[in-house]
Amino acid sequence: MIKDLKILIVDNDKMVRLLLNRLISKKFKAEVLEAEDGLQALTVIKEKKPHMIILDITMPVMDGVEVMQNLRASEEFKDLPVIIMSSTDEKNTVMKLIQLKIADYILKPIDISKAYERIQRVLDKIEREYSIPKPIQVEQEKTETNNEEQIEKKILIVHSDGNVREELGSLLGNQYEIFQASTGIEALQAFLKNNIPFVVMGDGIQLINEIFLAKKMIDKNPKVKIVHLYTNFPPTTPELFVKMMQLTNNLNDVATTILNSFN
Repeated sequence: MIKDLKILIVDNDKMVRLLLNRLISKKFKAEVLEAEDGLQALTVIKEKKPHMIILDITMPVMDGVEVMQNLRASEEFKDLPVIIMSSTDEKNTVMKLIQLKIADYILKPIDISKAYERIQRVLDKIEREYSIPKPIQVEQEKTETNNEEQIEKKILIVHSDGNVREELGSLLGNQYEIFQASTGIEALQAFLKNNIPFVVMGDGIQLINEIFLAKKMIDKNPKVKIVHLYTNFPPTTPELFVKMMQLTNNLNDVATTILNSFN
């Protein structure tokens, strides 16, 4: 038996979460976690390490397909069991998700008896395999005041290397308010919360990669300016960035180029 079993329910419909919460609490010895959108779900996954997810397809901020794509692109969570919830008119989307290795699916409106059977089936498989992903260490996101008068003087630095973030932050901090993030989730949260107009991101960002992250940021704010710092090869989507440059040891030159790109 899995010790301290955790199941995450992801749906923007509060009544659906309540229904499934009651089912799981009554029928299974599990801690029930909840999230109302995909971005919140990725945060919970990273912090709480659930053993299984029940994931709705249609949600704001980040939908079920986007969540699955990011999970399967992550070494940590590529095998995390996910049951998809979908309506009957989303069959084509379900077929796409099958390719992303969903564990099962539940049709909406939810039939409690069938939902119980599908959850039990996946839990039985988890019991047999007992393959639990390791948690990702999360750097605590900085809380900053969203001051409209400072909106044009904010830069978000997204890089997995803390030394790069700190040194660039020091070099750019005289002219901009600096925000930092080590993962794509932290970056998107900070971007949405603080209305940041300028972003510097490296490659190899965890869980939400730099290409998906850039697209999501542009979708939320088409005026955002993003500089990409690549290690070896530039990305194949130059249209997403105002500047692509190779990261070098001379961060003074890098910082100068960044400032020129944002001016």
